[in-house]
Amino acid sequence: MITFGFAIPVAAFLESFNHEPVREPDGRWLWDYTFNVGADHLAELYGRVEDDEVAWEMYISREEAYTDFLWFYGRSALDGSGGSWTLNQDPDSETPVIGILWHRDAEAGTADIKYTNIVPRDPENGGYIHYGVTGGDPYDAFYDIYNAGKDNHTNIAWNLDDKSGRVKDPSHFPDQDWHCWDGLLDDTMCPTPK
Repeated sequence: MITFGFAIPVAAFLESFNHEPVREPDGRWLWDYTFNVGADHLAELYGRVEDDEVAWEMYISREEAYTDFLWFYGRSALDGSGGSWTLNQDPDSETPVIGILWHRDAEAGTADIKYTNIVPRDPENGGYIHYGVTGGDPYDAFYDIYNAGKDNHTNIAWNLDDKSGRVKDPSHFPDQDWHCWDGLLDDTMCPTPK
């Protein structure tokens, strides 16, 4: 959904890394540039340092279509340890659609990101996909997927090196147990918890 449904704001964000900001009279930093996704767009990314965070706002315009649409906004820690984003649906609807929360510990090599459906009154509101790399043993990566409409959690954990892992999904399996696979991706007995 992020890649295809939000191709324009994703492209705008990625393009920002190719430009230098200019300091505005009000103290904000502005990245101002054009990019193309099916048509030329103008992006204006504003960043303002507030204590130990940066507050961000991305406005996007397309000639003869829309002007200064606040497509996403958020905050990030100055040290790069975490942050949050809120994406609005599109220029025809300023409805908040996805909340993104992320954390990173560069020294430990761990990180996680969580995408949550925040569409008001949507049956899937509160549903999320949470992915992370934990440094745990034997499983050092995970997905926690919550389908709010079905009130179902799918938990997946695996080892990034040998690819062994486990999954728990009451909607798919008739139980609350972990189901495991080995490094060849063949079903196997789950190891006894330590």
